[in-house]
This record gives sequence, structure tokens and C-alpha cells, in this order.
Amino acid sequence: GLFLLNRVIYPWLGFRRARLALPEYVPPPQWQVRATLILSDPNGKVLLSKSDNNDTWHLPSSDPSVTEPPWIKANQLIQENFHGAAVLNDLSGIYLRQGEPEMEFVFTGALKEGFSHQESQGVLFNHHSLPENLLSEHRSRVAEALKSDGEITYQLLE
Repeated sequence: GLFLLNRVIYPWLGFRRARLALPEYVPPPQWQVRATLILSDPNGKVLLSKSDNNDTWHLPSSDPSVTEPPWIKANQLIQENFHGAAVLNDLSGIYLRQGEPEMEFVFTGALKEGFSHQESQGVLFNHHSLPENLLSEHRSRVAEALKSDGEITYQLLE
């Protein structure tokens, strides 16, 4: 589909617009979509990860993708990093970056019984006492997901 759009349709639209003395056709941007997980255990503790190159805590997130839907990325993240020891429950929020073709889908989920954080790249924290060096936007994602009454949060970020 992308080959057809980029090699046939967009060039044809450009030629047609030039012939009609219209402004040049600009194809739509390629949206980058990221999946972020808020996984909690039965005691309400939230799983956080730490990157290798710094001391900042963050929620488990996928790399931005242009081709894969966020729910596929979220399931891949669970399989690769947590060996399938979690299940997705809900979509808690969709966040857009103003002026950027970026979208973040935040999914909530539950860690299965017998989950061992030693097997994964994460540590469990009580949601009332999250570490100070947690990314601020991830801190707000956790707060919004926990206060949520099943409604999806839509937010335009600056």
C-alpha cells in the first residue's frame, strides 16, 4: 500500500495539482505510535523500569512505530520483557504531541500470580510512594490511570 501511495498516487496528485496551478500536494505525515504499560500486582504496586544509560525510572514503553498498532506493540513488550507474566486489562489514555506526528497509547494491566521482578527489567513500587526520579509525564500517567473510572483520557501535550 505504501509503495502504491508513494510511487503512483502522490506523484500523480502532484502532477495534477501543478497542471491546475494549485499549491503542491503535501502527503500526510507518518504517525509514530508508542505503547506504554502500567502493570500492577494484586497489592496495587506498579512496575517501573530503569534505562541502562541513566538513573531515571519510567514505565515500560515500546519504541515508536509507524507500522504496528499499539496493542500489538504492548503485547510484544509483555512477551519480550516480562515473559508473558502480565495481561492487558484496559486502555487508560491516548496522548498526542502538539505539532508532532506522535501518539502514545497507555494500557493498564495486571501482573499474574507468581510474577518475579528478578526475571524482568523492572521493580515494583507502591503507587503512593513512587521514586522521585520517575519521569514526570509517567508519574501523571499513573495518577490518571489509577483515578480513572473506566474512561479513556485524551490529552494534547505541549
